[in-house]
Amino acid sequence: MPLPPSHIWMADFSKWRTFRAMPGARVPCRWTIMFHPAPSFAAMRQVLPNTEAGSHLATRKKRSKKLDLSLALPMFTAADLHNIGEAAEDANTLMAMFYFRKILDHQALSLCVQHFRPLSRFFEATERELKYIFARDRHLRGYVDAHQLVSHTQRSAASRYAERHLNAFAEGLGSLLMHNHPAFPRMRLERSRLPVDWLFIHPTTALRLSRPTVAIVGSRQSSKRQLDAARDVAEGVGALGGTVVTGLATGADGAAHEAARSTEASIVAVLGSGVAKPYPSEHAKWVKELLEGRGTVLSEVPPDYAPNQDGFVLRNRIVAALADVVVAVSGKYASGTAHTIRFACDASVPVVSVDPDPASGISALVRECGGYVSSPSDFVRQLERGEDA
Repeated sequence: MPLPPSHIWMADFSKWRTFRAMPGARVPCRWTIMFHPAPSFAAMRQVLPNTEAGSHLATRKKRSKKLDLSLALPMFTAADLHNIGEAAEDANTLMAMFYFRKILDHQALSLCVQHFRPLSRFFEATERELKYIFARDRHLRGYVDAHQLVSHTQRSAASRYAERHLNAFAEGLGSLLMHNHPAFPRMRLERSRLPVDWLFIHPTTALRLSRPTVAIVGSRQSSKRQLDAARDVAEGVGALGGTVVTGLATGADGAAHEAARSTEASIVAVLGSGVAKPYPSEHAKWVKELLEGRGTVLSEVPPDYAPNQDGFVLRNRIVAALADVVVAVSGKYASGTAHTIRFACDASVPVVSVDPDPASGISALVRECGGYVSSPSDFVRQLERGEDA
């Protein structure tokens, strides 16, 4: 029996909408589905990603104007659907806040997401409330900037900015998932000490991580032997049908990604920039390939965000938290690779070094974090036996 509409949609959606060519359709078709009460297009895109359930729904022609949503959403409970509505509203607000990128930094945004329920309350906050929030967390610059945002005259421009991006997502270019969305990979990301409260996922809402999920990290200036080690590990994970996670940078990341492309591995690339402005730009072809269905691209910033140093450091904590084990192939004791190893250590994610130089700085750090040094072949054999580290 389908759930009553009032149990399916608890958020206040005001307009009817007609949806044609639903995401996931296997063949072009001309038909109309009506929802009651009708959600916004962006919210509906969050509920019906390009999944098997979405494909099943898309190929069914219904004569009735009311659709049995139980056919389309077997994976969600009534409580989940309520959370989806709230998460969609929060995503709209957060996207509008991203418009003020020169005013609010990542920490200020994260504090707002954690404090305001719903997030739209931020635009109703008083100076006293903002002062309390940011002073409590010693983010005084955030207080000043947030105060400017509350009194900013360009809110309409921010709303248009949010609408433009969310409409693009609704056409199948990705999704902005909040931490309270049922599809958010909460079990893994909550391991990070630095909270991950939202995530841009391209091209679909669903993030599938096949075991073993191995993050391969290393220096941009890796030697040929170190690059070969990255390739060997990626090929080994692919042979097991696992998932390869990289930051899609040059050097070791690029070698691991390229090797994974030739296997059956699931590929996840975590960017420190927006999906429309990958760094380095030479890897844009790989991002395009992932967006066409070869894998998944994750980011914490909207597609039009340019790369910056802070974004790369924050990116590393997501790489570490998503993995079952983090494998370092190169790097100094103090480096971007070292950031990822330390994030993994803080999140209790096993770490391994397969650097051909066992005396390298990254190998020393891995030992300090309770990991061990191995060779690529030995590490892959260990994965075959079902051991992460």
